Parts: sequence; structure tokens; C-alpha cells
Amino acid sequence: GTQTGGSITSPSNQQGLTGLKPTMGRTSIYGVIPLTYSRDHAGPLARDALDAAIMTEVMAGPDPRDPRTQGLPRVPNLVRAARGRARGTTLGVPPGYATGTSATAAARRAMLAVFEELDVRVVDVTLPDEWELLTGGVFNNVRLPERTEPFLPYLKQDLKLFGVSLNSWMQGLFLSGDEWLKGQRAKHVLLERVLDDLFAQCDAVLQTNPVPFDIIGLPEIAFPIGFQRHAASDRDVPIGTIVGAPPYEEDRLLALAGAYQDITDW
Repeated sequence: GTQTGGSITSPSNQQGLTGLKPTMGRTSIYGVIPLTYSRDHAGPLARDALDAAIMTEVMAGPDPRDPRTQGLPRVPNLVRAARGRARGTTLGVPPGYATGTSATAAARRAMLAVFEELDVRVVDVTLPDEWELLTGGVFNNVRLPERTEPFLPYLKQDLKLFGVSLNSWMQGLFLSGDEWLKGQRAKHVLLERVLDDLFAQCDAVLQTNPVPFDIIGLPEIAFPIGFQRHAASDRDVPIGTIVGAPPYEEDRLLALAGAYQDITDW
């Protein structure tokens, strides 16, 4: 799959799969239909952490056709990581993550209890200053010009090709240069605060939304943690979670998901 705003982790959560969005540049996106140059990531949607590790080991590494893959840290043994232990890892829990009476909140609390059984240190974390501003729609929309640029020939050819999504493609043409630059600076502020403030409190962090780590190119893994009843269909549907980590720590994410999957039915 390719993720720009959740397109690996979100469908994985919906379908009971394990999806790994690697760090920006860890896998090549040569040949992928472009959407946003600074946010496109390629990664697997797999049955479990081990399969995701096998696929990522094949996909990862330098590709002369994608300059983003060059000069990065070596790819660790991801298969061994997925078969290993998560003991000693500090897992951060953001405010309100597991509160409430919903099936999702209950599944999250049960998941945290499992991680504690695995000797994972579960801690509450404080989100960085201006988190809502830096991860919200204002700066998230900075990607619109990047999304529009590859499709300009088609916009000129026939606007009807874009259907109901035409407005967002058109918006990319109207963002001014100074707004775009301000957005790039905001992304650097967000990255700095995540690395210096958030990851000073933990080794990996639970998330309720894949977008913040898409913006700054950090790795995240999605995996199933239970089921809930879907009112409209009266069927059980999957509940998933997302965990993010610092750059190039896909092995840590796979270790967490793999250890959890070893002792649960999900």
C-alpha cells in the first residue's frame, strides 16, 4: 500500500490486518502513482507482524531510482525483531486514549494490560505544545500544492476527470508561496517537538490518528486488538490501534506488535 494520510494504517485497522508505514525513504516509492512528494510512503498490509517484517525486508533499502532511499541507516533484521520480545520498551499513552465506555476504549485498556504482562512499561505522556495546531487542518493542507502538481496536465485536459474531489485539487493551485513556506517551517517545528519532547518520555507512542506521523515521515504500525459490534450490519468488525516510533525504528514497532500477537488471538 501507499500512505499519504493513513492509507496503510487505516485500512489495516478496518480489516484486522497488520500494516507497517516505514520511515520516509526506508522503502522506495519508484513506480507508485504520486500524491504528495514529502508524504508518500510504501509499506505492507499483512496478516501479522512477522509477515509485515518479511515484506518490509524485501522492500526496504536503497534504490537508485528514488533519491529519498539513499544514505540512510542500514535496515535492521526485521524478521528477528518481529519474533523477539518487547520487554523494557516504554510505551507512551496520550491523554484520553483509553478512557470511556466504548468497545474501542475497553479494547485499548485490555491491550495495555497485555503489554504490561509483557514487561512493557506503559506510561502516560504529555503531547508537545501546540499539538492540535501543528497537526490540524491548517498545516495539514500545506500538502495540497504537492498533490496538485503531478496532476496539472490532467487538470488542464478535463476537469471532469476529478469528479467530486476537484475542489481539493484546485485548492492546491491557490495556496500562496509564503503560506507554503510557513507550512514547511511548521513541519520542522512539529518534528523537533516530537523527537525532543514526546520521545523524551517514551520509546514508542500510541496514536489515535495516523496523520501526524505522515506529516513528518516517522514510522508507525497498525495491528488488531479486538472486535466491536457494528450497529448497521449487526456484525462484529475489527478494532485496531496505531503505534509510532522515532526514525528508522521499524524493528521496535514490529517487536511490540509481534510480542502482543504472540499471546493474543488477534
